[in-house]
Amino acid sequence: MTAFRLVSNTAKGINAVRLQAAIGVTYKTAFAMLRKIRRVLVQSNEREPLTGHVKGGLRYYGRYMNISPEANGKLQPIVVAASFSSGWNWRPAQIKMNHISKAYLPNGYLLKIGIQDYAERYVHPDAKSVFVGRGRMLLNRIRPLPELFADAKRWINRTFRGLGPRYLQTYLDEYCFRLHLVLRKEPIFMRLVAVCMRTCSPSAFAQPVAPFYKLGC
Repeated sequence: MTAFRLVSNTAKGINAVRLQAAIGVTYKTAFAMLRKIRRVLVQSNEREPLTGHVKGGLRYYGRYMNISPEANGKLQPIVVAASFSSGWNWRPAQIKMNHISKAYLPNGYLLKIGIQDYAERYVHPDAKSVFVGRGRMLLNRIRPLPELFADAKRWINRTFRGLGPRYLQTYLDEYCFRLHLVLRKEPIFMRLVAVCMRTCSPSAFAQPVAPFYKLGC
């Protein structure tokens, strides 16, 4: 329960090093505790598909370098999408940031099969409309999604000192979980406990949820 409070009461989140010092456990134990909490958030996010008018596009996690094509190969593609109540309302009701497979972007543009697979997994069948831009620049037209993704990157880099592809999705889900509660003006602690209590079962943490970025590889 102390770990839940520390995760909830820290606006920018908490990493395993800080949790280790706060509750007096080993780094391995602290990391495992946080990983289990985030896995529950991933499962919760999977159960809440986007509804209404869905709009989104591409962004990349990592640092773009003009002089190093090899370094750019380490950039991780992310679909940033949101639910809007109407086609002209730019206040998002729900936001998702999902790490996708590079197999869906052979030439830097998202294939139609990638958009279809994304919609099947993350968009409700009764959504009124779905638009996911195939190129990076199209997201600039959908405010405030570019700003929110930039904030998510700052949050990840500041709190966790950057991430590789293996755990990136779980941290994106934690950011979106926090953001949704801010939008809904709900306290983080009670919601986090409720989600964990509803999700936990003897096998809840047995296997990680398959991230979208591994599909199609």
